[in-house]
Amino acid sequence: HKFALAGGGIDYRGSGTVKGHLGWDEGKKSFRMGENGAYLNVATSVGETWNDSAGTRLSVLRESGSRRKLETVSVIDGIGKPGEQLYAARFFGDRAYLVTFRTTDPLYVVDLSDQQRPKIAGELEIDGYSDYLHPLSEDLLLGIGKDAVPDEGSADAGRVRGAWPQGVKIALFDVSDPADPREIDSLVLGRRGTESEVLWDHHAFSFVPAQGVEPARFAIPVRLHDTAPRWEG
Repeated sequence: HKFALAGGGIDYRGSGTVKGHLGWDEGKKSFRMGENGAYLNVATSVGETWNDSAGTRLSVLRESGSRRKLETVSVIDGIGKPGEQLYAARFFGDRAYLVTFRTTDPLYVVDLSDQQRPKIAGELEIDGYSDYLHPLSEDLLLGIGKDAVPDEGSADAGRVRGAWPQGVKIALFDVSDPADPREIDSLVLGRRGTESEVLWDHHAFSFVPAQGVEPARFAIPVRLHDTAPRWEG
C-alpha cells in the first residue's frame, strides 16, 4: 500500500501485490524494499528449500495515476541457485545488492538504472554469507555475516546441500565495476558459535564516515567463542 504524506495529511495513493513474502526475520523485512524515484523495488522469497524450489524474485512497481493501483512494470525471477534463500538485501540508488545462501554466498549486483528493464549486472561467489549489507560509497560495500564450510555429509546426487556456519565474517567488497564485484579484504572473528546482534538487528551497527585524515570506522557487539576443541573431529 502506498500513502502520500504532505501538508499534515495522509493521502492513500494505491495498492499492488507481489508474489512471495518478505522472509521470516522481522528485522530484515524493511531492507527488502527500496524506493528509486517513482518506482518501488521489492525482493521476495518464493518456493521451499526442501524441494529446491526456493528462490528470490525482484518486482518493480509504479503508481498508476488515478487508478489507485501499484502496477508491476518488470520482474526478475529465479535469482539464486536452486534451493538458496535470500539472506540480505540492500537498495542503494540505481543498484540493489542481494545475498543468497545455501552452501556458498552469491552476492548479486542488480542494475536498476532502467527500472523498466532491471538486470543482474554481476555476481560473486565466496564461502559464507552476509546478513547485513552497508554501502560505504558507490564503490565499496561492507558485508557482515558468517564464514561457512560446506557440509560434505549432506551431499545428494553429488551436490552438497548445506553448510556449517563458523565465526562472524566481515567482508569488504569492491563494487566499482558492477559486472565484476570483488572481495578485497575480510576478517573472521572467532570460531563456530560466535554471534553478533547485527546479524539480525541493524541497530547494533554503529558507523562513523571518514572525515579529513580520519578513516571511516564502525563498531559491532560480538559474543566471541574462540576456544580450541579438546578432541579431534
